[in-house]
Amino acid sequence: MVDCAEPLHLWGALEQQSSYEWYVGRRGGLHEMYEHYRQLLQVLCGPDGTAIGTHLVLKSPHHTFHLPSIASAFGPEPSVFIWLHRQPVSVVGSCCSMNLHFREYMSAGFESPATLGARTLERLAACITKAMADRAVLEAAGHTFVDIRYDDLMADAVGVIRKLYATVGLQFEEEFGRRIEEHLAEGRAARQKGGGAGGGGRGHSYSLEMFGLSKEEVEAAFATYMRKYL
Repeated sequence: MVDCAEPLHLWGALEQQSSYEWYVGRRGGLHEMYEHYRQLLQVLCGPDGTAIGTHLVLKSPHHTFHLPSIASAFGPEPSVFIWLHRQPVSVVGSCCSMNLHFREYMSAGFESPATLGARTLERLAACITKAMADRAVLEAAGHTFVDIRYDDLMADAVGVIRKLYATVGLQFEEEFGRRIEEHLAEGRAARQKGGGAGGGGRGHSYSLEMFGLSKEEVEAAFATYMRKYL
């Protein structure tokens, strides 16, 4: 997303209220930005660009705020969105911790963890609420959404991806499944060796309470989403 910069305000790392409101509520969405994104991918995947197989998987949580812009910019054929669903309690806690570390590097001003936590929860919940409403409109227009639960993916990555490929009409090669298993095994070995999520030797620990939040508060904010998908 080279033409919009990293929106540090999006998930609550920085307040920047006016910038956040523009990004989320801009009339017409961000169609132009996603058109540029599509053109960039076409260049990268062209004859003189990066060699690829049959398709790309584009993954970014930021896309969740602008599903209609993606559908319009990558048209006219209907889009296929793969929606990975993870328990909000885990997501909110992780995002709060990420935001706190962003602030340590990006801002000289002090902000209480409770203030950061409340803003993070509010913006993540707003994102899901908007995305669910956008999804209903897009599905009515012929676009497809495929739902995957994060816990299922972690329990059986190859099985879940094999089923996903069948759902969207792609051929799943056994060599691909073997490479997935090797990649996951390497990741597990690195974490065990390093003692942290990234194998860096220092564990990453946090809790909702560190940010003035509770499990019940998070579940209440995501109640509609959790009933439907989790």
